[in-house]
Amino acid sequence: MPGALSQLGNGKLRWGKYSASYRARLLEAARVLMVFMTDHGHGWELIASGRSRKVDAVLEEFIRSMHASGEKSSLRIAKHAILYVQAARPRLKKTLKAAWNAVRTWEEQTPTKFRAPLPLSLLVALTCQSRVQAAREKGNAGKSLWLAFSVMLSVGFFALHRPGELFKLKGSHVVLPNSISLGAPFAIVRLESPKNSRQMGRQQFAEIYHPDAVNWLAWLVSKTKPTSLLWPSTPNRFRMMFRQTCARLGLEGLKLSPASLRAGGPTWMLDEKVEVSRIRFHGRWANLRSLEHYLQVARAQQINLSLGPLIILRIKRLIHQYSFMLSLPTFLAAQVQDEHMLPSQPLTVDDLRNVVAAVRRWGKLGQAV
Repeated sequence: MPGALSQLGNGKLRWGKYSASYRARLLEAARVLMVFMTDHGHGWELIASGRSRKVDAVLEEFIRSMHASGEKSSLRIAKHAILYVQAARPRLKKTLKAAWNAVRTWEEQTPTKFRAPLPLSLLVALTCQSRVQAAREKGNAGKSLWLAFSVMLSVGFFALHRPGELFKLKGSHVVLPNSISLGAPFAIVRLESPKNSRQMGRQQFAEIYHPDAVNWLAWLVSKTKPTSLLWPSTPNRFRMMFRQTCARLGLEGLKLSPASLRAGGPTWMLDEKVEVSRIRFHGRWANLRSLEHYLQVARAQQINLSLGPLIILRIKRLIHQYSFMLSLPTFLAAQVQDEHMLPSQPLTVDDLRNVVAAVRRWGKLGQAV
């Protein structure tokens, strides 16, 4: 079995930039690769110091073996085996073409598991429904949890957060508008060790421009200790509440999940004619090509979303009746310093036929910040 990662690299300087979880995935793949090499009569020295062509050929052979195994985790392990070799021997990074081509062919044959993007209109419906539920709760704990849930929906959508990033946010990670430290006219959220930290750094940030999303976030921050998580419960509880809210709206068939928030944000920005390069920076994608692929798949998935006429009518009525809940109410706004609040305009619907148009107008409020 391969030893510690530092035995094939330059110690902490090389491997220290990777998170503990990522190092664990690399080592897992390396162990599987070593078993394969032993079974097929290859010495580990080939990986450690062999010529690039031989390493590429062995890795391609390994990938085909993993594909034939049919194991659920085989594609992930195959990819991380290549990444392990590249991390241990950086000079091979651009020479393992046959191995990467085999992985790409495998990926193309694998059905996509991409979560459908959440449209802005359904974000509004989920937000209103969760705040209606908060109003129906008898205890303060239940009310606070549902309100926090509704705030995190907006943060995930407008800041393009992955679920794992969303659940790690603390009070100290948020800089509110007009804070003396930055003085920005919008909210800024700091991310620590996000998924793509090895490409874009362990410290990253996202901006939130929409006034209602910012004002509700300011309220949540005002009642959260700097060292405490903004989401005051478990990730599983959030997912359960997400499913529950979707079920109340009749959206079960769309198979939406918290991951749909990040997918919905960039597709909405694309609708608003935001340049793809700006979306890439805002959403912290490592390169433009991966984002373009992401947007193509996301839009195609969104086109497949289909709702029956009765569910559509229910959602329109909900937005028409409870759209005022998108704005932070006066009694909660009183808990926030005035300088951290952004001027907002309520979403108003004069006719059920104009619900989607009204939602689009509401979505454009962030452009004025």
